[in-house]
Amino acid sequence: INSSGNVGIGTASPATRFHIEDTTPELRIKSTNANLGQSDEVSRISIHTSDPTTPTGVGEVFRIKSFSANANGADYSTELVSRAGSGGGESAIRLGQGAVGAISFSTNTSGSATERMRIDSSGNVGIGTASPIARLQVHNSGTGSGDHAYAFFTTGDTGATANDGLTVGVAATQVATVNYREAGDLSLGTSSTERMRIKSDGKVGIGLTN
Repeated sequence: INSSGNVGIGTASPATRFHIEDTTPELRIKSTNANLGQSDEVSRISIHTSDPTTPTGVGEVFRIKSFSANANGADYSTELVSRAGSGGGESAIRLGQGAVGAISFSTNTSGSATERMRIDSSGNVGIGTASPIARLQVHNSGTGSGDHAYAFFTTGDTGATANDGLTVGVAATQVATVNYREAGDLSLGTSSTERMRIKSDGKVGIGLTN
């Protein structure tokens, strides 16, 4: 312990409040609870602020928390959570979801984070679903008039608003949509060769480009 109050383990010159040096240093936290129930907390590391001028004020700003298995046959999981904004929201990443070893990404502007995207153990990515059925699945569970499941593709030339680029997906009316929102052509091809072109004025050419 130096004159500044810094504590060093493996070093005589600690540069911070707690400084560990070794060839392969390890900081271990172990729970002594040998009778954990499903989804019980095992341990946590919590970072707090004393600054009342931050959006949510004094309190926890980030934590790493580990949980026991949430079901028979499942394994432990670890969650990284950051508070998000004045509404008391959260952003979170959870590793090792259940028996499948998934990774989930969650956000919320107010209250506990809600899952938005998941990568399962097979590498499938689900946006809006926790059980993706393909390499990429985009799902909107809503049934209202504006609950579309769209993917947008934009560039620096097209712009990046909802009225730019290419839209592919399923509309709330259960209509499949491929919509190029620019004043340009839409081409379809196979074997790296264009087979059909839809001009910006609506004319269709098969085997033609103009």
